[in-house]
Amino acid sequence: MRYHLGSIALGSFIVAVVQFIRAILEYVDKKTKRLQDTNPVVKFFMCCVKYCVWYLEQVLQHNHKPHTHPRNTVTPKLPETLDSLHPKH
Repeated sequence: MRYHLGSIALGSFIVAVVQFIRAILEYVDKKTKRLQDTNPVVKFFMCCVKYCVWYLEQVLQHNHKPHTHPRNTVTPKLPETLDSLHPKH
């Protein structure tokens, strides 16, 4: 086993705390909707804070996933041909 159970529990706890903070921000966002409609600075600040917390959650969730050996990973499928991405001349 490559990961210690305590490390996995700590990572899960950190992700849960960030998700809880995101839930609180959503609540504050709903409660301050009227203020955000009248004040663009508050709206901008709220948007920035929500984005930063979302980004932190994505980074933590990505780092929390156990990494597998490269031959066991699934690579995303590319289009059938790259010509479909560019118009023909």
